[in-house]
Formats: sequence, C-alpha cells, structure tokens
Amino acid sequence: MYSFVNKLIQNKFYILHFTFYILLILTFSSCSNSTESNKGNLSGVINLENMEDHSGIVVAVYDLAILDTTIVRINNEYPQIGVHINQHTEFDHRLQPPLYKTTTNASGSFEIKDITTGTYNIVAIKDGWGFKYITDYSIGKGDNSIQNVTLFSQQFFSGVIDQDLVFETDHHYIIEDDTEVRPNNSVIIQPGSIIRINPGVDFTINCSFSAQGEENNMFWVTSNDGFTEPLTIDDEIEIYNSFVLSSVASVPEEVIEWGKWDYANIAYLNNLPNITFNNSLYYKNKIGISSLTQDSTFCKNSIFANNSLIGLNYYNNIQGKIEKNIFLENNTACEVKHRFCGTIENNNFSNNETGCHMWSFHGSILHNDFKYNSVNDIKFVGNNDNIPNQFNVTRNIFSNGFGLYHVTPGSSYGDISQLNINHNNFENSMFFIKYYSSLIDNPINMQFNFFNGFDNLTQIFEKIKDINNQDISYDLIIIEPYETTLIQNAGIKLGNKYLN
Repeated sequence: MYSFVNKLIQNKFYILHFTFYILLILTFSSCSNSTESNKGNLSGVINLENMEDHSGIVVAVYDLAILDTTIVRINNEYPQIGVHINQHTEFDHRLQPPLYKTTTNASGSFEIKDITTGTYNIVAIKDGWGFKYITDYSIGKGDNSIQNVTLFSQQFFSGVIDQDLVFETDHHYIIEDDTEVRPNNSVIIQPGSIIRINPGVDFTINCSFSAQGEENNMFWVTSNDGFTEPLTIDDEIEIYNSFVLSSVASVPEEVIEWGKWDYANIAYLNNLPNITFNNSLYYKNKIGISSLTQDSTFCKNSIFANNSLIGLNYYNNIQGKIEKNIFLENNTACEVKHRFCGTIENNNFSNNETGCHMWSFHGSILHNDFKYNSVNDIKFVGNNDNIPNQFNVTRNIFSNGFGLYHVTPGSSYGDISQLNINHNNFENSMFFIKYYSSLIDNPINMQFNFFNGFDNLTQIFEKIKDINNQDISYDLIIIEPYETTLIQNAGIKLGNKYLN
C-alpha cells in the first residue's frame, strides 16, 4: 500500500512538472508569435531617371517628426489662421537619425525586414540625385511595398543666368554661389520642387517670378547644408544669405504661397509692391520675410516660428495687412517700421520675446491674441519722421502688456501721441502699460478695457509704470469707464463670430 501511494505521489509530481513545462513553452511561443506578428517588411523599387544602374540609393525609415504642441493647439483652437502643420510641413530628415536603412541593387530593388509595425516617414536619397520623402507611411504586418518612386539628377546654378528657369516638382536645384537671373526671363517654382542654397549665398530674381505650391505639396527653399553628412546632436545647419526678389522683378499673380522657407539670414527679401505672402512657413531663419519700401504688402495664413531676430519685417511699407498668422518663439515676431498705416488683425503671438515692435506706426491692431511673450506683447517706438504717432489698439487679448518708448528721450524725434487703446482684455499680472510719461503730448485714451479683474483705479494704476520710475499723472491716461469682467468679443474672430 505504501509503495502504491508513493508511486502515485511521484506520478503527480511528474505530471505537475510536465504541465508547467508545457505552459512555459506555450507562453514563450505566444510571446514569440506576438512579437513576430508586430513586424512588417518593406520592399520596392526606386529608379534614377534615365539610368540603367539604379544601385546605391539609400532607403531609410524614420520616426515621425514631433509636431509642436503649441501650434497644434492653435490649429485646433483657431482653424481659420495659419498653416495646419503635419508631417509634410514639419519633417526634415537632417534633424534625426534613421531607424532602419538599406541600399538598392542595380535594378533599384530594396528590402528592409522586421520593421515594427506603425506609421513612419520614408526617405529615398542618393548623392547627386536629391531625395524623395514619403510621409505618414503605414507599415503593417507582413509585406509592404513602395513603387513608382523616381529620383532626378540635381541641377546646379551660379553666376548670371540669362534664360528661363522652371524648378520642377520633385527635382532638386543647388544654388552654389551668388546667382542672379537677368530681366526678360522668367522663373517658375512648381509645387514640390526643392531649392537648396549654399551657406552665405544669395539667389536674386530680376525677372518675372511665380512661386505657388500646394497645400499637400509645398515647394521648399532651404540651406544646402547637412545633406551629405549626417548631423550630430550638436550640429547646427549653416544658413544661406537671402532669396531676393529685386525691384525690377515682377509677380504677375501677385501671390507667393504654399512654400517652406528655412535656415536663412533673410529667407525672403521683397522689393516689390502689392505682393501677398500666403499659406507658408518661415522656420529657424534670422529673418523670415523682409519687405522694403513698398506702397503695400500683405501677409496672411502663415507661420513664423523660431526666427532668431524677426519673423516678419515691414520697412517703409505704407499700406497693407498682416492677418491670420501664427507667430511662435521668435525674438521679435513682427517688426513694422516707418509710417505703416495698415492693419494687424486676427494673429496669434505666442512665446516670443516681443510680439509686435512698431516704429512710427499709424495703423490699427485689432482682434489679436498675445500669449506669454516674455518682454512685451507690443512695443511702440517714436521715429525721426517728425510726424506724431497715431494708432488704434482694439479688441485684443494681452498677457504681458505693452510699452511706449522713444528712440532718444528729449530729442526732436516724433512724439508718441493720439493713442486709442480700447475694448482690450489685459489679462496679465506684471504691467498693463509702461512708457515715458514726459513724451506724451495728448492723453492716452484707454477706456472700456478689462484690467485683470481689478475694480478700482488705484489697483489699475499700480500696473501702469513710467519707464524712468517717475510718478504717473492720472491726467495722462483716461481709464474710466473700464470693464470688470472679460470682454467676450475680444481676440481672434472668424467673420462676425468671436472665438474667445
């Protein structure tokens, strides 16, 4: 009996061990199958135009570019302003390493195995042939294929060009040295073309010019740096000098739109009147757009971000409009100098040092959002045209107030006067306005504003400061009547619909 029981116990022990090992094998098998089921392969054919040997093309898989969360929020909150960013607008393979890569054989075929399933950006690139982006490409389980991709031989330009130029879709053009296109010719930039300008180099247009991309196929003007050798985390892309539209050029459509401009001293230097810059991106330049001495210039539905000096610069532009743009993390987002009589309307100014910097300004600033600009939301400065400043600031939202300055206190420059600052929400806590009180000729009209919920004049005037810490005279600023609740129709609007 004892022997029988002992054997039974031993058998149970073996059965338990056997069951444990079976479960262990099934678990590993399940994990292995799960891991394998989350992998996919990418294959296809990449061609070099007019070549028989298509070998040596690098095909690389990249993580998606990280979209700026502030711009995404503004896109969602105010869908009617700026460009809506995505992988097409934001991805630049110079700024991150590839996750997987291979090269093509002589027939142009390639294969990359065991890619974790997900959405990626794919780049096909070869020295002398430029590159092609395939953004937001979904790699699923099993086999995935890319077909009908062609790279085109790069073209190089320098010196004086006396012929028509067409920058074609998906082609790359290298501006090697200072280059100018002579009058009586034409330059056409097609959607999806890429112009790469060597560091320190100018590209000047003296003829008929057309540059119109498409929303999902923008043309791209950038520095020709960082394409031949992988950048390290400490590398900075060297900037080109400027893309210039001279005073003898012409733009028959009067619109330049759906373009990306980055890594420049001046991304776009304009010397023509009545041009509209529309639906474009100006990133990581010293200056995005600089428009010089024109009757009128217009800029709308664009994004100016991370420009180290100025996003948008108007110099001696008399009329025009700056509307529905996003200005983010620039030193000065928008600088307007010398007698501008136009309108700045429905823009978002966020996280810049200074939002608007105005010199001898005679226009209107209406329905803008100024958010978290570290020095000033608006800075007004007198100038030497001996014409008193006059301006209207109406129905804006401020988070850091604004300053009224003078180039040289006590000089003969035009004083700051005839100021109307009404129906705005001052939501900031630091200061509402600071200025040289000795330079104000006429009282500042600041009626019907909301001052962060303050409900008496003493509280309000504690946030109104003289730059030289002189005592403020109540006679210089007309505050009453003022609002004690937020003004609902201030800030960015769409038609007659206010979004704040």
